[in-house]
Amino acid sequence: MLESRNNDELSHRENILKTMIVIIIVIVATVYVSGVIRSHVSFAYIVSGSMEPTYYRGDLIILEKVRAAEIQVGDVIVFKSPTNPDILILHRVVAKRFQNGKFYFLTKGDNPDTNIRIDRWGWVPEDLLYGRMIARVPLIGYVAEILSHDVIRYSLLILLGVLIVLTTYTEKNERLRIKKQCSASISSFHGERIISISMLGLIFFTATMTYSILWQPKHDVKIKSFILFKQEDEDFNETVFYVAMIIAVKSYGAWISSIRTLKFYLYVNTTKISEATWTITYNFYGEKTIAVAFVISRALWENFSSLVEKNEVYVDIDMIVINFFQEIRYQKQIYL
Repeated sequence: MLESRNNDELSHRENILKTMIVIIIVIVATVYVSGVIRSHVSFAYIVSGSMEPTYYRGDLIILEKVRAAEIQVGDVIVFKSPTNPDILILHRVVAKRFQNGKFYFLTKGDNPDTNIRIDRWGWVPEDLLYGRMIARVPLIGYVAEILSHDVIRYSLLILLGVLIVLTTYTEKNERLRIKKQCSASISSFHGERIISISMLGLIFFTATMTYSILWQPKHDVKIKSFILFKQEDEDFNETVFYVAMIIAVKSYGAWISSIRTLKFYLYVNTTKISEATWTITYNFYGEKTIAVAFVISRALWENFSSLVEKNEVYVDIDMIVINFFQEIRYQKQIYL
């Protein structure tokens, strides 16, 4: 009988914990869909695949409010679509300029299949900037999308409130009686649970450290192909010339060591012509194929292929790897 009551008490506490987790998720989603911004942070969720395989549909993203001057090439930003201000776009900054008293950004997605070109609307003015991405939570965006409907959101909130009240009312007396009779047994059980969890954590940490020492992480970057593009920009009455590169990023570090930033510097002979940056906010294991773009001059664009044939074009790559909490830098040079 005593063991049964102990189990009932533990089950009750676990149910309360699960309820609180659901409440937290609802609150986070409600903060976004209600348009509430606390401090300098806001939330959004991804509904398209233009940033894959870096960020995915259903990811909940956390944004910080920043000044346009703080945005750097390679940052992932959210901005209002120049063709439809009601739509928010999450893309990476390819180039930045200051003209007529304001900043402008060229942007594109990372997806090599659907977004190898820069965005068709050209330079995005700082007036449309919504925020800069600083973190993501996978899959939670699907919950936020469902809760974007007022009827569903508020119905769930009311239901959760009713469940909490009913649970608290019906279990109050029983919990008090169990507490008096079984406090010693419960305390002992909780102590054993804490020790068991601590031991499992220690074993996992030791195994991870041993694995990382015996099996060295492997990171590599390869340029698979490049394509030359040009795009007319009516706002500035100019043509943007650029080269898009398909790049394979390999990171095999057992989740404890991962590439987090890649800086690409495009050279012709010994002269740096352009640069691009790719960043990711989480550790990953495996291979990701991405598309990056280098804005170049018209003269270089016209002679780029012949310079490649002469073996005069190469890319210097700085790889920034996070190994546990330590930042390690690697360098690599690739001729096109």
